[in-house]
Amino acid sequence: MRQTKGLMVLIVLIALININAVAVSSTDTTPPTTVLTYLSTSGYKIVPIDGTFNQSVNITLTSTDIGSGIKYVSYNITGGGTTTYTIININGAPTTTFTNIPTISNEGLTIVEYYATDNASNTEAEKVVNFTIKPNPSAPPCTTCAAASGGGGGGGGGGVSGENYSNIVLKEKYEEAIYKDKPTSFMFKSASSPVMFINITGNVNAGLINTAAELLRDTSTLVSEAPPGLVYKNINLWVGTSGFATSKNIKEAIVMFRVDNAWIDSNTISRSDIKLVKWDGEKWIILETSEKMKDGTYTYFDGKTTSFSPFAITVINAATNTAERKTTISSTVPVPTGTQQIPAEKEEVMAVNLSLVAGIIGIIAIVVVLYLRRKN
Repeated sequence: MRQTKGLMVLIVLIALININAVAVSSTDTTPPTTVLTYLSTSGYKIVPIDGTFNQSVNITLTSTDIGSGIKYVSYNITGGGTTTYTIININGAPTTTFTNIPTISNEGLTIVEYYATDNASNTEAEKVVNFTIKPNPSAPPCTTCAAASGGGGGGGGGGVSGENYSNIVLKEKYEEAIYKDKPTSFMFKSASSPVMFINITGNVNAGLINTAAELLRDTSTLVSEAPPGLVYKNINLWVGTSGFATSKNIKEAIVMFRVDNAWIDSNTISRSDIKLVKWDGEKWIILETSEKMKDGTYTYFDGKTTSFSPFAITVINAATNTAERKTTISSTVPVPTGTQQIPAEKEEVMAVNLSLVAGIIGIIAIVVVLYLRRKN
């Protein structure tokens, strides 16, 4: 009897715990917020314009959740040939600060991505900060500095692109909802990036989707050949997780980009020759590109696409395009010779046709014979 009562009490306690968990989950719908700050130690200085430091940087992440409390914080550090992905377990603390994150000390670009999840399974949009280390021992020190983010929200997809991080100059990542037959605008804010907007009209209601732009130093390491023509900038554009950015989900996407007028004039370029090209997995294809406007610094263009991958902004004039078309044709069309052999598949079709004709003739002969016998 006592064992039965004890078991009943245990069942009641478990039920109360589950009811409480459900209540917390149903009432807390607000995701947590994480702020990244950093301390540049003696002799290290930030250049606020582009987030460039002269030495290593110590990072602090502070996550806050006013509802169910922080469950865990995730961060990803890439650059200098290393990748660190860590989930820090919190166990319900409303505000938690971490200072034991690896120091950023590798020369060149390091990208830090981070987000937090609360106990009601609300996850904040992933945030991105770009750090560039350029040693300069003569620079004066700075005290505690606020992070200069190279990109806002993420977390609806995207993830690590696979591009070699030594080839990435800048990465921006943002999150917006994509709707069926309604355009959604992703705005890229970095002054260093040629990409200003990606406007996406969905074929489906996809909810929150992450879109990322990577400005590259050179040709993407994900392609097997350099883009055609005179290249202005190489970029990677990613939308959603792998397999999302196809014509099945995306009705139309317009990439608005800008090209420096000084570069155009110094290379004596006709603006009508500036094109957006995209790698389709095997070759570069020229996208429909149009000039939209011009100011004292930039000329602005639109390029249309329905999928995302490595891109390039390049100059392709009529002569370049014709030469490439001739090369493609000569490499794919065989040169006729004195005697041409019928392909095997055509021989098979001919054999099938002859058999069919013979069969029909045979059937007709049998019908004729039967008819004559019956008549006699």
